[in-house]
Amino acid sequence: LDNREHCLLMAEATWRTGRLTRAVEYLERCGVEGLSPRSAARWHRIRGSVFREEGQPREALEALRQCVRLAREADTHELCLGEIALFRTLLDQQGGQACESMAAEVRQDVLRSGDPILFGCLHAVFAEFEAKRGDAATAFRHVDAGFSVTEKTPNAWLSGLLWLVKSAAEFTVGSAARALRSARRARDSARVSGHEGLRSAALANIAYLSLWSGDRNQASAAFRELGDGTPK
Repeated sequence: LDNREHCLLMAEATWRTGRLTRAVEYLERCGVEGLSPRSAARWHRIRGSVFREEGQPREALEALRQCVRLAREADTHELCLGEIALFRTLLDQQGGQACESMAAEVRQDVLRSGDPILFGCLHAVFAEFEAKRGDAATAFRHVDAGFSVTEKTPNAWLSGLLWLVKSAAEFTVGSAARALRSARRARDSARVSGHEGLRSAALANIAYLSLWSGDRNQASAAFRELGDGTPK
């Protein structure tokens, strides 16, 4: 790898493990000017993802849209990653209606990629999309389809994401006990993958669900682990 590609690799690794300041430092060291369209798309995807986790939704959307624009003529895999990240961010910030217009296009591009992990990611985000629209049955079908991917192609990060989405969907249909079990599975998968954002989200779910069910000790333990930050 040349120096700039190495910086991009390290930026993605440090973002995924929760070291956001370090990720930005790598991105700044790399710079975006003069990168190939594929690498520039990756740069903007990572920057947008960091913005999202830093609580800057407008900047995140702008960076992720730039990623998609650059990747469309350069690299199908990066295009799909960018589209999925953009879809999730829109869903979080603006709700399901904002995502309806791009759902078919994302699906078509992921199918064109032929990448099973991207299929699993698509099922995860579509499950969340359907759950927020109130269609729990379709959401659970997407979750099951995503887990069928991880059975054939194991991926701890994707498994954690699916468990997290399943937990949220289970709570929406009134099954707090199942939601709590799924949140624990999400946390355990995140510990394996090292993805800090996923681990934090799972712990937040565990804390909330524990409080909701009256288990203050378990909630306190989740809050303590959440406060400890990235495991050593």
